[in-house]
Amino acid sequence: MDISKAYTFIPEDREWIKKIVIGGVIALFSFLLIPIFFLIGYQVAIVRNVMNGEEDPLPEWEEWGQLFMDGLVVWAAQLVYALPVILLGICSMFLWLPAALDSGGDFGGALSAGATFGMVVLACLIILFAIGLAFIMPALYIQYVRTGEFGPMFQVAQVIKIARENFVDILIVIVAAIAASFVLGLVTWIPLCGWLLGAVGTAWIAVATAHLYGQIAAKTDGKPVELTAA
Repeated sequence: MDISKAYTFIPEDREWIKKIVIGGVIALFSFLLIPIFFLIGYQVAIVRNVMNGEEDPLPEWEEWGQLFMDGLVVWAAQLVYALPVILLGICSMFLWLPAALDSGGDFGGALSAGATFGMVVLACLIILFAIGLAFIMPALYIQYVRTGEFGPMFQVAQVIKIARENFVDILIVIVAAIAASFVLGLVTWIPLCGWLLGAVGTAWIAVATAHLYGQIAAKTDGKPVELTAA
């Protein structure tokens, strides 16, 4: 994989400023949930372009309906896969209550100790599931771009196979995204314009990550990855 290219190809596009600013505005309002569907859909379009070796992998912000549907479908699949983590988190919250309301005495102490132990166990399970999800999410993008359908993303064996066969590449993508997010976190402290740079930086990382997903998809499908841009 070419990590450097994924993070530097954007300025090679003739209209990169317009495209990345639109992505930044959408990222800025992603807390409203609906905009994030468009950003995920844009990532899907990038994955598809890179996988197919398109000369200009950075797509136009057009066909908004398609972007929305692609993003919604992938987000919904991610949510389903994340349900175990969500449910474990809810269970952990319920266990926190008896631990916090320790009224003393043998029974209260035993109840609090049991609840605390249960919280530790659940926390470990949540961490393990979260790590697994970090490797599954890229595979979901790849599976969806390959098929263009919702159902195949729940062919769990196939999704796990994609993640397992590309374990090292996905790990590199994760580390690169974490490192870029750390740098972005420092940028957001810049007075006045930090929030704007943060939004644009979030879009930049999303685009770069999608490019890397596309590289993995191209390699998985046995296709050469076209890394040049106009």
